Amino acid sequence: MYSVEPSMWLRVATMQMVDAAALWLQSVEPQLDTATWEQFCIMVHGRFDRDQHELLVRQMLHIRQTSTASEYITRFTSLNDQLLAYNKAIDPVYFVTRFIDGLRPELRSILLVQRPKTLDTACTLALLQEEAGANCEVSRSSTVQ
Repeated sequence: MYSVEPSMWLRVATMQMVDAAALWLQSVEPQLDTATWEQFCIMVHGRFDRDQHELLVRQMLHIRQTSTASEYITRFTSLNDQLLAYNKAIDPVYFVTRFIDGLRPELRSILLVQRPKTLDTACTLALLQEEAGANCEVSRSSTVQ
């Protein structure tokens, strides 16, 4: 909370709530008169974070590339960032391995051989390989014609 006094955090936070959060806020407003910031955070977490971590883990286990590498990278890194918010100690090798396992077979086999050590490297290699594969397809189709 940029330069806001801690005593004002709860009031400022509640002023920013919209949609479902604003409706929920109305239902708990009487409790907020005596709530501390920590208690408020627990209330918000209890209401809006139910089973979210478990859902993200499940999504990570089942994510697959269904279109471009770029689209897959966007979905994967979003999940990655959200999971790291729960546990910063997750071994980066896990994410690299999951990323590669979710790629289409033609990209997966190439990245497995490259053995990238970081997720950023794996993402870059996937994009480059997809581009190289697309260029090969264009070359082949012009040669055939």
